[in-house]
This record gives sequence, structure tokens and C-alpha cells, in this order.
Amino acid sequence: MSWQNYVDEQLIGSNQIEMGAIIGLDGGVWACSPINFLRPGEGQKLANLFRSPQNVFNSGITVDGVTYSGTKADGRSIYGRQGGDCFACAKTGQCIVIGIYKQQGGNPALHVEKLVDYLLENGF
Repeated sequence: MSWQNYVDEQLIGSNQIEMGAIIGLDGGVWACSPINFLRPGEGQKLANLFRSPQNVFNSGITVDGVTYSGTKADGRSIYGRQGGDCFACAKTGQCIVIGIYKQQGGNPALHVEKLVDYLLENGF
């Protein structure tokens, strides 16, 4: 399966994630839906936050030009919220999976975490 298929089928296909991406630990985009919602430099800044997750609470997380206030940050996952919009990402040894969604019932962030678990189990 291609990286784009993971985004399209596992994240967007869940009907709970509106925008999704997979980026490398250097911030380079591997797959993104909708195409190019990550603006230049945002992937790299996000990847850098995993080196010092505590900075999420001071600086927030900016994706698609929107800055989300940090609600969770550790070595595996970073979450944020801006009004009714939410952000979740989690890291494997090689990449970061990103999901953006509306605050709703259920747990859309779980789709991000499950995809990361699957990738970790398969050596990524």
C-alpha cells in the first residue's frame, strides 16, 4: 500500500478525519489529503516539536496556517485544539501521522494512533 493510500483509506476514509498527512521526521511530506494543505516549513516545525514536546504548550502547533493550542504533548503524540477544530499527530521511528478533524463524538484521534501502531508493528 502506498503512503497516500494510508492517508486516504485509514484517515480520510474513516469519515472522522478531514485532513490527513504522513511526513518524514525531517518534515518532508510523504502523503497528504487534501493535496498540499501543509504549508512550507510547517512539517519541519512540527517534526521539531517532537524533540522538545513541552514547547507545544508555549508555541502551539501550526498546520494549514492555523495555530492550535497544545492539549497533549509527549514523545509519541501531540494534540491541539483551536475552537471546534482539533489536531492530532503521532510519531513512529520514521514518520509522523497527522489528522485534523472537527470536535465531535467518538475519538477521531484514535484513527491516527491506530495507524501509528500498525506502522510501528510493521517496522516503520
